Amino acid sequence: MAEYVLNRNFVLRSMTGHSVNFVKNVPTFVPALIEREARGIGAERVDGANPDMLDPETPEVAPLSHDERAEQIRTAFALLLSATTRRTSLAPVCRA
Repeated sequence: MAEYVLNRNFVLRSMTGHSVNFVKNVPTFVPALIEREARGIGAERVDGANPDMLDPETPEVAPLSHDERAEQIRTAFALLLSATTRRTSLAPVCRA
């Protein structure tokens, strides 16, 4: 847990079940589990440390050529058509 300070009064409610009541310019303890959310609303660490909050970089995937992309699209549609019957169709049935 680290102390954070915020430039306004704010209650941070996290989906993890934690909540932190920030009072303007008063150091407040923030659990490590929600440090990213605290930084997201503009809170700054009191000790001045700037930990890396970003996810590890994922390698870039080379873009597909036009032919490779077209083939993947055709394959996807073929799978959809082979699995789709009248009873499993995603489209609504229209009756006159």
